[in-house]
Amino acid sequence: MRKTSILLVDDEPAFLHSLQTELTAHGFRVSTARSKEDALDALGKKRFDLVITDHMEEGIDGIKVLKHARKMSPETGVIILTGFGDITSAIDALRLCADDYLQKPCEIEDLLFRISRCCDKKNLQTRLRAQKDFLKNVLDSLTHPFYVLDINDYTVKLANSAASRGRDYRGRTCFSLFHGRARPCAGAEHTCTIEMIRQTKKPVMLEHVHRAGNGEDKLYEIYAFPIFDREGKVDQVIEYSLDITSRRKLEQEQRRLMTAIEQSADSVVITDPDAAILYVNPAFEQVTGYSRAEAAGQNPRILQSGKHDITFYRDMWRTLTAGKTWKGVLINRRKDGVLFEEEASISPVFDNRGRVTNYVAVKRDVTRQRKEEEKFRQAQKMEAIGTLAGGIAHDFNNILSAIIGYSEFIRREAPPDSSIGRDIDKVLSSANRAAELVKQILTFSRVEKIDKQPLHPCPLVKEAVKLLKATLPSTVHIIQEIDPDCGTIMADPTSIHQVVLNLCTNALHAMDEGKGTLRITLRRRVFKTEKVTDSATIPPGAYVVLTVSDTGSGIDPAIIKEIFEPYFTTKEKGKGTGLGLAVVHGIVEDCGGFIEVRSAVGSGSAFSIYFPATQESPAPHASIPGNPPEKPGACTEKIMIVDDDPLLVKINERRLRSHGYQVTGVTDSREALRIFQRRPDEFDLLITDQTMPHMTGTDLARAVLNIKPSLPIIMCTGHRGLIDEEHKRSGNIAQYVFKPLQEDELLAAARNILDQRRRGK
Repeated sequence: MRKTSILLVDDEPAFLHSLQTELTAHGFRVSTARSKEDALDALGKKRFDLVITDHMEEGIDGIKVLKHARKMSPETGVIILTGFGDITSAIDALRLCADDYLQKPCEIEDLLFRISRCCDKKNLQTRLRAQKDFLKNVLDSLTHPFYVLDINDYTVKLANSAASRGRDYRGRTCFSLFHGRARPCAGAEHTCTIEMIRQTKKPVMLEHVHRAGNGEDKLYEIYAFPIFDREGKVDQVIEYSLDITSRRKLEQEQRRLMTAIEQSADSVVITDPDAAILYVNPAFEQVTGYSRAEAAGQNPRILQSGKHDITFYRDMWRTLTAGKTWKGVLINRRKDGVLFEEEASISPVFDNRGRVTNYVAVKRDVTRQRKEEEKFRQAQKMEAIGTLAGGIAHDFNNILSAIIGYSEFIRREAPPDSSIGRDIDKVLSSANRAAELVKQILTFSRVEKIDKQPLHPCPLVKEAVKLLKATLPSTVHIIQEIDPDCGTIMADPTSIHQVVLNLCTNALHAMDEGKGTLRITLRRRVFKTEKVTDSATIPPGAYVVLTVSDTGSGIDPAIIKEIFEPYFTTKEKGKGTGLGLAVVHGIVEDCGGFIEVRSAVGSGSAFSIYFPATQESPAPHASIPGNPPEKPGACTEKIMIVDDDPLLVKINERRLRSHGYQVTGVTDSREALRIFQRRPDEFDLLITDQTMPHMTGTDLARAVLNIKPSLPIIMCTGHRGLIDEEHKRSGNIAQYVFKPLQEDELLAAARNILDQRRRGK
């Protein structure tokens, strides 16, 4: 153990020597000085634990030694010895923080006691100073502000460097130092911790905005604790502060991110590395039908629909385990079993070591979008087919008109039972099928414009079934359940006729060898709520429902969505065009209706057409147009025929002349106008084609009517889309007929118009 070092200062050699001997014998290391100068020199060269100095005013001057000792080493103890013992010197010694004061002569035991007490005191002071230094170092090492406040005057008693930031805090108040305020904190924004502790005498925690030394405001989380005095009263307050500015910004960013995720229309799924679901957002719940609680802990395979094979998922996981993002389209299954499509992006999330901690999937339900895209593609198909159909309809119908016309002439001359008669019947049948095919193409491609009117479907359905019976084999049993009071719909009579015939023909082809039961029902149904089926979602309302069902082979579920596409067919070559159901779909959609398909392989099919019911009154006689022609040779009126196809002019001339009409045939619309201008009174009827070079049928009709407004006009066209609606609404065109014309259609139209004119006169 290190010996205590002592400096003895006295001008009496004998006393100095005696005292040095005694102290050395008691284990001290003793140095001596006989003058003030020697003492000051010794103190300048060496640090002593204790100085024992005489207090003589002259010679030694212990007070000056004391001052110098305190200046050189504040930790050095000082004992003043004096032979006078006056009170003034004692007060001076204690005022200058002498550790003890002793009068000479003194007993060695008394001096040893004083030395021991002084050393103990110095050791305690050293320890306290060391503890104080240690505490200061600890507080200054804290990155968070720490300070002690006086509860009475709000002054800062102690502050670490993080709190003071180089500012002098001594004597300053907390509200001025930390908040830049002139008064103590108050209000909800700056609640005063001192006031809260004064009231509760308990620790508090709150948030404060502190003004930094550079003037920047930062948000702190303040923890304040009361310090009690011996009487139990709060004397001071300890506070330490955590800068939560960055944390709060991060929390706000996280809240914004979570809000965006929670409110996103896209599904968000977070899993652990083993693909166990940790989080799903509300969009996931809405899309899949699984609640957050139901999804938690599950594997995303609960959504698998079976539409993807094992290779699909293996490739997905190969991409993810390689640390890459997988993107693609998933066909998944809702909780209720309904399939839906999702565009998905699945990404791995890595920690600082590059290990996968999570997988995040962002998925968008594109089921409706895909349906809209499919509708758009379908519309493009229809537009393309319609453009093609519109382009060829005129020429193709002219060709068919010639085939039909000359076939009719041959059939009229040939004996019915002859081979020529039978052959020409087949030619006519094929030509009529071709004409019907063109009409169907024009109908579902929207080139053929359909004029809807309020009508009772009941007589139309019965009429169509009656026509159908003549073509069905006797092995097909037809059941009709038609309600005469089913209601009124907005439709075209011919369209309803087409719907019934196409559905029934489709049902007949589905029954093997033409055997089975064909059921046609027509009834009224009212839905108070939305009716959802596998093939249609039907809004609430009143409907007239036409159902055609069969006992045939049924439809494979895999193709049931494709059956309404044009040219899609499962029939053998030569047994169907694939347009029948496409025509039905086009007509029903145009009427604002819906189609429900129910089918099972081997158990037949049922097609239900939902036509919206209307309150409008129907036309008196809605039926398929056409009246029987007059007998040959019964007519004498004069008719002008205009068509740019010479064959059609000759055919229609021959048809009309065979019934007694006087006919003028013209192949140039301009020439026809010149003839009419010269002899307007020689004609009782004008029959003109619509599509002609140089002057269209509409232009010709307008010019002719300017000359003779009373002249009836029949307009021939390949499809309704080319009808001049404005001219039609004016009532100047008496009737429209559509190519290819049958002989009876032409004669019926001419006779009806002329008879109406005759009755009008």
